[in-house]
Amino acid sequence: MRSSRRIAVLCSLMMPLLIALGAVGCADGEFGGELCPMGHKSCGNGCTELASDPRNCGQCGVVCAAGQICCNSRCLDQTQDNCGDCGNACGAGTFCELVSQGATTQGRCEVCDRDDRCGTSCAACSGTRPRCVDGKCAECSKDEHCDSGKHCEQGVCAPCNTDAKCGLTCKACASGTFCDGSDCVTCDSDKDCGPGKRCDVTVCKVCNTHEYCGANCTRCTGSAAPYCNAAGSACATCGNDSHCQAGQFCDPNGPSGGECVACTLADHCGPLCAKCTGSNRPHCSPSGCAECLKDSHCPSGQRCAAGSCVPCNEDAHCGPSCAKCEGTAAPYCNKSASGCVQCTLDAHCSQGKYCTNGSCKDCSDSAHCGVACVACGGATPYCNAAGTGCVACTSDSHCGTGTYCKGGSCAPCNTDAKCGQSCATCASGKFCNGAGCVGCCGAGCAICQPGQYCDSSACKTCNTDDHCGASCVACGGSTPYCKGGASCVQCQSDGQCPTGSYCAQNQCKPCDTNTRCGPSCGACASGQSCCGASAGCAALLTDKSNCGKCGRACSTFCNNGLCDASVKCSLTLSDNVYSTPAVDSSGTVYVATTDGKLRAVSPSCQLLWTATIGNYTSSSPVLSDDEQTVYLATTAGPAKLWAYITATGAKLWDRQIGVGWSAYNGTSLGAGGVVYAIGSQYTAGDYHETLQAIDSSGGLLWSYDLGATGGSATNNGAPAIAADGTLYALSSRGVVHAVSASGSKKWSKTLGGGSLVNSAPAISGDGAVLIANSGTKTLYKLSAADGSTLWQKALGTALDHSGPISAANGDVYLAAPDGRVRAYDKTGAAKWTAGPAGCYRSSAALGSDDVLYAINGCDGSLKAIDAQTGQQIWSLQVASAFASSPTLSNDGILWVGANKTLWAVTTGAASGLAAGWPKRHRTRANSSR
Repeated sequence: MRSSRRIAVLCSLMMPLLIALGAVGCADGEFGGELCPMGHKSCGNGCTELASDPRNCGQCGVVCAAGQICCNSRCLDQTQDNCGDCGNACGAGTFCELVSQGATTQGRCEVCDRDDRCGTSCAACSGTRPRCVDGKCAECSKDEHCDSGKHCEQGVCAPCNTDAKCGLTCKACASGTFCDGSDCVTCDSDKDCGPGKRCDVTVCKVCNTHEYCGANCTRCTGSAAPYCNAAGSACATCGNDSHCQAGQFCDPNGPSGGECVACTLADHCGPLCAKCTGSNRPHCSPSGCAECLKDSHCPSGQRCAAGSCVPCNEDAHCGPSCAKCEGTAAPYCNKSASGCVQCTLDAHCSQGKYCTNGSCKDCSDSAHCGVACVACGGATPYCNAAGTGCVACTSDSHCGTGTYCKGGSCAPCNTDAKCGQSCATCASGKFCNGAGCVGCCGAGCAICQPGQYCDSSACKTCNTDDHCGASCVACGGSTPYCKGGASCVQCQSDGQCPTGSYCAQNQCKPCDTNTRCGPSCGACASGQSCCGASAGCAALLTDKSNCGKCGRACSTFCNNGLCDASVKCSLTLSDNVYSTPAVDSSGTVYVATTDGKLRAVSPSCQLLWTATIGNYTSSSPVLSDDEQTVYLATTAGPAKLWAYITATGAKLWDRQIGVGWSAYNGTSLGAGGVVYAIGSQYTAGDYHETLQAIDSSGGLLWSYDLGATGGSATNNGAPAIAADGTLYALSSRGVVHAVSASGSKKWSKTLGGGSLVNSAPAISGDGAVLIANSGTKTLYKLSAADGSTLWQKALGTALDHSGPISAANGDVYLAAPDGRVRAYDKTGAAKWTAGPAGCYRSSAALGSDDVLYAINGCDGSLKAIDAQTGQQIWSLQVASAFASSPTLSNDGILWVGANKTLWAVTTGAASGLAAGWPKRHRTRANSSR
């Protein structure tokens, strides 16, 4: 014991010296343990560094599992980022391979040149390309990988039909013999060899090389088709995949049996031309194999985004059916992503309401009370019955002994109805003297008469809040005050009303007038208007939150009651834009120009890609439901419908839809990805317009004859599509056709006019059909059921490309070339007319902010017009003239083409287009102009 104490003392005395020498200390608190350098510790088997020792990781005895390393005192798997050593990251085209070294496993970065890990993406080779050769998936890497009669050549199993490798055994032909494809033979001249062979110095050789190819032994080298195809039958652009660029394969079904085509098929996909079928990513996208290309490829509750199935947990895609919440009565996706709800935050609810379980509820409980939805507490912990403010009580149980709840405050029980400590009701003939019920009142034992009460000393008239009127009732609840001793009322003075209200005719009224406004109920100053009891007074000429009228917010600033718009960005194009741009959910814009070019443009106006078609077009692009494909109709040379991949601009297919000029205003997209386009055909000596249904692969489903044109091939805008799938199309001769989704006639109606009508039909908010007929200069509203006229309005002007639009409530708006913008309600009654000023040659767009965005085609100005009043909110000059119709992205950016420029303008429409018509290619039901 003494020795141990002496050692302990010695250790404590030597500790400073040990620390100076780099030792940690004495083992187990005693001198004589092993001395270890700083950062190391003795774990019974020598000093070790706990930060990196896999047998003692972080502390002694903690052993990392096989395949793990110790990094910063933590056991980590050896992965791409920590391969063999902490922080040793494997680069592109390499992977971390774990190698057993005795009792341990060590990671090392290896090049992806194996069958199971190949190329820069380290993807596994499979299917018809199971071998990795020079960083690419190939059919073979040596002869043994090929069937009998074939050998491996540049990663492809090629037939043994050469002198070096001939026949089923791929033997080498002896001198003087040649391979005829099946065996080694000899010859004296070409005629000894037969078709498709030649005699080369006594040896017949098959003409299956680039020098001699096919039945006539044609020379391919140096020609436009420089290779002999895989069958050896003709010169082609390729003979095998090695003759093609990256991302292409040699298609033996192409022209001449060999054509390099993009790897866009499930068996040849992406930069590595990988095989998608049979894998967990079975679909081919431009970037390679994908889990999905459209929502239907994903399970319930998921949708397709960038090639992967993702949960439907956002407002645009929500719940098991991935429903769109935006624009509905339940516009938000709840937190559990099980469905659309009215709200998820209190901010989603109107004033005086809060969000609970997805619904907006009145702020009438203690946690949410009054217009401001405050939490009650302190001396006023309860929300009154009217839900207007916090009070001390709402029931007698909230008050102490001998008191009761009166008008939100605890009052003494000194009335006949509530008397004494128990707040009992006095029996008939008895009175409350404050302490209890007595048979008579006061020292004189007076008997109180009707309309009187006993105040403990004498009978008094019932004209107090506790004793009011002929029945001497106690006022309370929503009428806590006694007026003139006659009746209970809500208030008698402003101070008795909640904040933001005042007393008028004994009722609390909201302070929402210029003379009494806002929480203080003060009068608005000169130049201000009252915008409600909560918002208070606002200068409508300058307030950007209330510009021109209460609640109208400007994105920039308010000038003289008008919002000033601002240009976000612009992009100069190669030619004019006459069509409506299409915008996808990410904000990417697709725009066509009249020189036959289709472009994809980023939200910041950066060019992403250009597809050159070469044919004139003034049509509007339209997006597929999954936003993987964009369609565009060209109007001449002949008229065609084109399909392009949105990610890259690569062409998928094209299909002729007409002769001469047709499909002038674009296409519409229906259920199931069917594209509807108006084209033409030449029949019986005249041009006939046709409504065509085309599937997503370019195949014609059906064609419906819209009638003869009288000598010219033209048409009148994209068809409108109703909720039940019925299509409504207008011929250039002024005939409206209703056609079912299967291509059968429902009804037709002749409006007349007999001249070209370039605008598209629309669907009104109440489901009727809207037609602006340039020939008759009339706006029609027709029954969707039978085409009967519900109402019509003479316009007195032709319409060029202007078409009607409709709000969800059925209101109709039309911008016309006479410089007027007209508004009608659903019955056809005129609401207002703005103008005349300049000319409107294209349709307006209705924003979610209840503002019309119209393009003045004559003076080149963008105008924002209040949809309810017709008042101009702002005007922005950006060009000399317009022909394009505008559209709005989800974040409220207005996109429009002006001359040779695409403009992006910031607006107040925070959620884009209103839930009206046209949809501008944002849902299946859409139109062009």
